[in-house]
Amino acid sequence: MLLLSGFSMSAAPSQHIVDDNSILGMIGPRGVGREFTVNSSLAFSDVDKAIELPQVREGPTKLMSYQLVAQSLLINDEIDKAFNMVQQVPEPDREKVYQAIPTSWATTDAEGMLKSMDRFPSKEGRSLAAVLLLSTNQFSRALSEEQVEEAKKYLTEEHAKALEEGKAGVLQSIFQDFE
Repeated sequence: MLLLSGFSMSAAPSQHIVDDNSILGMIGPRGVGREFTVNSSLAFSDVDKAIELPQVREGPTKLMSYQLVAQSLLINDEIDKAFNMVQQVPEPDREKVYQAIPTSWATTDAEGMLKSMDRFPSKEGRSLAAVLLLSTNQFSRALSEEQVEEAKKYLTEEHAKALEEGKAGVLQSIFQDFE
């Protein structure tokens, strides 16, 4: 079941659903199928349905759908559900979904993200999340000095040095494999 193209993002998906596989052939920018648009709407209106990823093709479309659903869950403070969903993602894409989590979470709930840093499965993943959290905090000032110091404890030596030296491209190089 897919939405008609050109629907309003505020429209409820059930109002515009069609059972037409011809839309599955459409590929948008960056190799992402049009069904991503359907799932992006579902992620904010019926996240449980979005988690199922109905009729979403493998590859960039499914990866971006997983990322969006995880971010939606985190925005709605469903942290356990988000991390449990990520565990269901097939292996080469799982790490990319973990990398996507901090991108919106650091700006929407920096304190909640800091409290959940141990949920990232690897030291490298926690460090990448901390880099983004600390970089975002330079502008948002959402974390206290104490919390900033706590976040720094998750940094690898390499990431700590890069942030300390203020290397402009640190985020770009760290997240080069994000896409």
